[in-house]
Amino acid sequence: MAVYEKMIREAVGATKSVYSVIKEKRGGQFKLTDCEPYVDAVNQMAPGDSPKRSLISTCNR
Repeated sequence: MAVYEKMIREAVGATKSVYSVIKEKRGGQFKLTDCEPYVDAVNQMAPGDSPKRSLISTCNR
């Protein structure tokens, strides 16, 4: 899988998780737990073959 395809799939997955919560909770009260699907999507993201791990770990601080 090309790095761009991987980036797009991960970004679309995170975006869909946000939109699904907005659609479900629109007009209701926002709770911090409503962010869970987005956090799960971001936690599933992983570095591709080309980036150095040290760069990724620096960004996650």
